[in-house]
Amino acid sequence: MKPHAFALTAVLALGTPGLLHAQDVNSQIIEQLQEQGFTEIRVTRTLLGRTRIQAESSSHEREIIINRRTGEILRDYWVTLG
Repeated sequence: MKPHAFALTAVLALGTPGLLHAQDVNSQIIEQLQEQGFTEIRVTRTLLGRTRIQAESSSHEREIIINRRTGEILRDYWVTLG
């Protein structure tokens, strides 16, 4: 195996668990939102490459921003509909 191919394989192997963890966090958050009564849930990306989850229920709107690499929640904003 060529040295640069080995390095690329190592980087991909090391980077994958972080992405898998972030996807798992997204799934957990979506599941919790559904349990809390949020019915309209949209998952998009921000300009900075973060994951944005927007959810609506009959009484609230919510926006959650997540770091895709680490799964860290960077923002969790709620608005009560009046």
